Amino acid sequence: MTPELRRKLYPLRRRRNEETRRSLLASLRGADWIDRERIFSRTIADAVRALLAGVAGDPHREERALEAAWPEIVSATLAAHCRPGRLRNGRLLVLVDHSTWMHFLTIEHKRSMLDGLARRFPELRITEIHFRLA
Repeated sequence: MTPELRRKLYPLRRRRNEETRRSLLASLRGADWIDRERIFSRTIADAVRALLAGVAGDPHREERALEAAWPEIVSATLAAHCRPGRLRNGRLLVLVDHSTWMHFLTIEHKRSMLDGLARRFPELRITEIHFRLA
């Protein structure tokens, strides 16, 4: 930032001159201040994340879709005590809040969970479920 620009912007940091400061910054960016809804500042991390998501797709998209549909796949009662975790190579890690529930899920509901996952998300090809205490 040049000293001249710094002198212009520094007094404008006060609250009452916020509109003037934004207008000046918008003109420096080459944007019209009338389009102020489109002008926003992002951190570099946000910009890199958006760029990588656009190039490679979202690497955790399946996991988020699975989390959203989890109460439908298992019942709401079971969903209150367990949640999907990591998904790798057809193996789903389910995090459980108590050892008694973990035993109950392993003995009684593992097969029905696999069937529900296969019906809802056949593209994930989940073949195994492992349970772990959260």
